[in-house]
Order: sequence, then structure tokens, then C-alpha cells
Amino acid sequence: RSIALTVFSLLFMLNLPPILSFSLGAATGSIYSYLASKSRISRMISPSGNAPLRKIFESSHPYWINSISAQLRNIDATVVTLLSGPIQGAYFAIANRLISPLSMIPNAMAMVLMPAISKKELSKKQYIKSAYITSIISSIPLLILIIIAPYILPLLLGADYTNAVSTVQVVCAGLAVSSVSSM
Repeated sequence: RSIALTVFSLLFMLNLPPILSFSLGAATGSIYSYLASKSRISRMISPSGNAPLRKIFESSHPYWINSISAQLRNIDATVVTLLSGPIQGAYFAIANRLISPLSMIPNAMAMVLMPAISKKELSKKQYIKSAYITSIISSIPLLILIIIAPYILPLLLGADYTNAVSTVQVVCAGLAVSSVSSM
């Protein structure tokens, strides 16, 4: 990001259009990041031969489950709209967008814990304890949002969205429970 910001700043000071400066800065930063990562990773990992494809799929089933469940959650607003209509779909979409950042905590923990459990580096007891603690920590902002939703939604979005408050509260409560399932 530092490289991207530096290149952007230099090009912008040379009177290049801002969008072009930003794009070239982002591209330069991305290329550098890719090359640096590739160089470091290739030094850290030694080739271990060819693993049978069946063995790879068997050992990666926790990743598949996590990935598929994450993708299925992306169609929920569409399903609600199809089943309940556009107004309820809009209320649900608002709730969904508000809690999306809060779902990153359990999802990030799942990405950290899944490799350890699939390699048997983490016992079931340790995994359950980590999942439990993460769920409690990630539930705190959700509980706060449930409490302040009646005040904050109309303030931020306007009085037309007052009816979305109960939807936001229910979705927040549901995420508190479903954060366990993402892990």
C-alpha cells in the first residue's frame, strides 16, 4: 500500500489525472506485492512431490464446507426478495449490509482454525473452546447494534427505514447464533 500511495502521489504531482494516477499506483503496488510474496513463499516451501488428488480433497473438506456455506449466505437477500417482496427484501438487505463487517470476525477465525483442525494440530476441545470464545467476542457488537438500532437507523437512513429496525435486530440475533456455524 505504501508503494501504491507513493506512486499515486508522484503521478498526481506530475499532473496526471487522479484516476490514472490511482490506477497506476494500485497496479504497481499489486505487482510488487505479488513478486515479493512469490519470492518469500517459494523460499519457505519446498516441493513435496505429487500428492494424490483424492488425498487433497479428503484433507480439505473443512475448507469446502466453509466456502460453500459462505457462498450460500450471499443469496439470502435474493431469496427473501423472491419470497416476501421488494420492501421486505430491501429491509433485509439493509440488515445484511450492516452486519456484514461483523461477520468477518468469525469468518477470519474459521480461516485460521480450519487448517489447524484439518492437519490435526488442534484438538477438538481446543477448537470448540476457540470457537466459543470467538462467538462471544463477535456477539458483543451485535448485541450493541440490537440495542441501538431503533435510534441509529432512523437517524442515519431516515424515518422511511424505521420499519427495518426489527429486521436488523432479528438478523443481528441470528448472526450471533450463526457465527458458530461458520467455524
